[in-house]
Amino acid sequence: MPRVPDLLPDRIRHVVLLSAVVPPDRSRVLDQIDPGVRDLVEQSIAGGIYHQTREGAAAMLCNDMDEATAASTLGRLADDSAALLTESVDLSGYKRGIPRTYVHLTRDQCYVEELQQRSIALLRPDVIDLDTGHMAMISAPAARHCPQRHSRLIAGADPHQPGAASPGSLCQRSRHASRIVA
Repeated sequence: MPRVPDLLPDRIRHVVLLSAVVPPDRSRVLDQIDPGVRDLVEQSIAGGIYHQTREGAAAMLCNDMDEATAASTLGRLADDSAALLTESVDLSGYKRGIPRTYVHLTRDQCYVEELQQRSIALLRPDVIDLDTGHMAMISAPAARHCPQRHSRLIAGADPHQPGAASPGSLCQRSRHASRIVA
């Protein structure tokens, strides 16, 4: 994502990151995680593919889901590119000064609080707190009203006009939010 503003400068008006690990420039996501977990992740990489076990995914992605929702989510689990974890990042696109919003997930077990706070400190974005785990769009579908409303604000629409979505109880205005009205 950090390279996109440089590639499409006239098309990016606002960047929204959902519980994203943003490592320091020229480092890797893998370098930012706990060494014990890092070893397990590295063992799960083969041929450029990151394969997460069902048990690992359940612990990291489904901690706030009921049993049926977790089973449905795990049934759609797929391998991912290891490059997301192992390639060095280039944060130069963030130097453009494009407004940024970070959606901080307070119960995320995949990108835990410390990692999210490091990313927030690095980017200094507006922050929206959601009281969910990593898969907020699945575990707390009622909260999608909040991101929809914020998306309208980001796109320049008036959030107070009739028909604008109202924030769900899971969405809270954060101490950093200045462009976002809750």
